[in-house]
Amino acid sequence: MIILTQMCDDIFGGSEKRWSLAWRWILFYLDERYKNIIGHQGLLRFVDDFPRFYTAIQQKVQQSYVHDEDEHNNTHEETSGLAFLPFDIFGFIDCSIDRINRPFSGPAGDYEGAGRKPEYPAAQRAFYTGFKKLHGIKVETVFLPNGISTIFGPVSACRSDIPVLQMSNLNEFLVRIQIHNQHEYSALGDSAYHVNLRCICSYFKRYAGQQPLTDHERRCNRAIKKARESIEYSYGLLSKLFHICSSSRHNRLRLRLAKEHPYAIEQLRAAHLLCNIYVCLNGEKASGHNMFCCRPPVLEDYLTL
Repeated sequence: MIILTQMCDDIFGGSEKRWSLAWRWILFYLDERYKNIIGHQGLLRFVDDFPRFYTAIQQKVQQSYVHDEDEHNNTHEETSGLAFLPFDIFGFIDCSIDRINRPFSGPAGDYEGAGRKPEYPAAQRAFYTGFKKLHGIKVETVFLPNGISTIFGPVSACRSDIPVLQMSNLNEFLVRIQIHNQHEYSALGDSAYHVNLRCICSYFKRYAGQQPLTDHERRCNRAIKKARESIEYSYGLLSKLFHICSSSRHNRLRLRLAKEHPYAIEQLRAAHLLCNIYVCLNGEKASGHNMFCCRPPVLEDYLTL
């Protein structure tokens, strides 16, 4: 608030309360103007770079790495990299959950003994996830080796990753944008994404009644998991840059008739856009600038509509 007051006094002039109204306007403006960049539609502008992304990921898994052999004895073992990447992938997919303020909380009226709002029970069931034990919204993210990510959502956190994937139609979209390409690439997710889809894949997995994984398959899984850590770094960067996204107090869902309330969904989407802009301007560990040696796009190119 101190910084906002100084900016209003020194730069814009006027009351900070008046300028705080612009916050909601700019969220809607950014979300509407850049929706085809924030969403998975933004992958269309990178489809010609999929072979380059595949090469960058392959070079990463070919590097030697050190992993913990025994956590109790604090022993480590250096493992040589893979000879080649066993999956034709261009990036990584995952879902993240952001805590929100409990929806429709508080009394229905401004008087002593007022009951809860009539929407309260349905809202709790709609946004509460027993897996995380919180009320939240979920975002599906596709992370590229150049540090740029696209998202679908946010949606209710009570849904698991696969229903969200079905809602986003990401697999069908990836098939469609690569239909004229000679080679087809997929997005790789964790073990939750073993769904036998054409453009969504996961690690090697042993199913009931099948032979155990071979040593080579286990080595492949370890190496690919090391590369897939990049998407977790991107979540960390987002939380580091925008603490407001990790604060349930500032993540309140918009009510139909209460336009004065903050907008958690638009706010989170705008944060992802600004995080991508930060990567374009600065690069960072998760951007691929260091991990994959794959530079982010120039800002002017990224924001071109």
